Amino acid sequence: MTTTVTFNDLTNPVVTVKSPSYPEEEGRTYTHLIGRTMGGGIKTADMGDGTVHQNPVLHFRDMTNTHYTNLKTFFETTVSFSKTSFTYTDPHAVAHTNMHYLGGMERARSKKGNRWDFDVRLTKDLAA
Repeated sequence: MTTTVTFNDLTNPVVTVKSPSYPEEEGRTYTHLIGRTMGGGIKTADMGDGTVHQNPVLHFRDMTNTHYTNLKTFFETTVSFSKTSFTYTDPHAVAHTNMHYLGGMERARSKKGNRWDFDVRLTKDLAA
């Protein structure tokens, strides 16, 4: 497990910041569908192996001002909030592609020593 995470839109410099604090809400969505038949039975359709981290929430605590500014600039300018997709590489070196920013930076709170606490909500574009 690494102590940093990266955000990369594949055209601009990669933004590397301190890892989110744990527990991280992975926002896992299992890749199967469940439905009921007219007789009340349950049917399951397996849509693939593993899970999709569709809506992760990243909890950043005690982030430096430099990392905060770099991440805020990435979301506001580089990917235009949720307009452009990017790749988020988590602390376990798993690359989550086609991610979009949903919000959280607007609720960032400054702390003593020029540090920041905030949560970032992401979502995966499953159509891409």
